[in-house]
Amino acid sequence: MEGLDVASKRKREKLLFLVEDLAFKEEVKWRQRSKVEWAKDGDGNTKFFHKIANGRRKRNYIERLEVEDGGVVEDAEEIENKSLTFSSPYLVTMKRCVRVWKTLIGAQ
Repeated sequence: MEGLDVASKRKREKLLFLVEDLAFKEEVKWRQRSKVEWAKDGDGNTKFFHKIANGRRKRNYIERLEVEDGGVVEDAEEIENKSLTFSSPYLVTMKRCVRVWKTLIGAQ
């Protein structure tokens, strides 16, 4: 981006700062909101707390995984391997996109 004049470069830097600042503020807002929920409802060693914690664990647990060839995998280790094999190319592509984006905007 050598063709940008000084004013355009400053504007780009200011906009990048604003985007990063907004993303940070949104993350803080959601973190605070979740704390308010627990402060309101209590997070002691209560029946309610265990019900929420166990429900989240059940929701996040992958019991079986349907793979591309139509088969179903139920072994925990095999599920982990298939998940990593499937997602690795996407993560690498995402990292490349971020690197290119940062190069284009001149970020370090």
